[in-house]
Amino acid sequence: MKNRKIKNDVFVWIGIILVRLSVLIDKFTLADSLLMTLPMYTVFVIVFYISAYILKRWIYTKRYLVAALLYIALFVVSVVLIRSVNYYVNIVTNTLFIVSLGKYGFVRILLVMIFGVFYQLRVKMKYTELRNREITIEKERTELQFLKTQINPHFFFNTLNNIYGLAYTKDDNTPKVILKLSDAMRYIIYETEKDYVTLDKELRFIENYIELERIRVNREANIKLNIDIVNRQLRVAPLIMLSFIENCFKHGNIGDIPESMIEINIWSEGSRLNFTAANTTSEISVAESGGVGNANVNKRLKLLYGDNYELVRRQDDDVYYVFLDIPLKTV
Repeated sequence: MKNRKIKNDVFVWIGIILVRLSVLIDKFTLADSLLMTLPMYTVFVIVFYISAYILKRWIYTKRYLVAALLYIALFVVSVVLIRSVNYYVNIVTNTLFIVSLGKYGFVRILLVMIFGVFYQLRVKMKYTELRNREITIEKERTELQFLKTQINPHFFFNTLNNIYGLAYTKDDNTPKVILKLSDAMRYIIYETEKDYVTLDKELRFIENYIELERIRVNREANIKLNIDIVNRQLRVAPLIMLSFIENCFKHGNIGDIPESMIEINIWSEGSRLNFTAANTTSEISVAESGGVGNANVNKRLKLLYGDNYELVRRQDDDVYYVFLDIPLKTV
């Protein structure tokens, strides 16, 4: 960014000098025009940046008297330099060359000094804006990491509780569940530290998680997962869909009655991801139940996507329904 600023300043000064030369070239030779322009504008450049430096060094530290004295000294020295340049140019070119709007360059020097002050103010404002933006981004990143740490123990606690139940009943699926949990832990520990992961990794994790729940509940239970993704290399925020899938098992009545069901659909439309989850439940007003999962996912969606997402929760009779539409990122 600093190199870009220097480059921009150089281009601006070159542009100003070229404009000045274009005005003089009609009346003087190119050599005389250069002689009338370059020494004088060299003084202007020096005055401009010294003026800005004085503001940065002394005004920002509230040493106003020192700053005022330095500005006066700079003004006097600048006028002397401009007069000297004017005298030298008049002798060499044998012309009566007026350097500035005032007889001795007072107005021109004052303008250069004032522009130097405004330049530094602008730089300060730009730096403050960038710094505030960096602080905001860092704050959001920290909050996102905190929200993820809330998800991880929640997921592990539920799954370990499931494994305990299987081990207690000496279920033959216990080793398989432990292996799947190991894969899920590897994904959460090593992949979800990133803000975004590929759909391929996230979907494999979801498939793994649902299989864990299917083993725990009943392998014959009516649990459906439908995935229709064209490009699995697009990226999505990790674990966003997990909270809704967890709620299907936590608040649903899957495995309790023959008519119970869970159906999850994930598909893409262009650069957007659509997700639906539906489950039968005997609970009332599940959408109002709140809890860590719902509050967590709401905060994460807001931090990650702002207003560029759609989330709908609805309960129709004994079926609870969630719809989510979020943008996908390219690799």
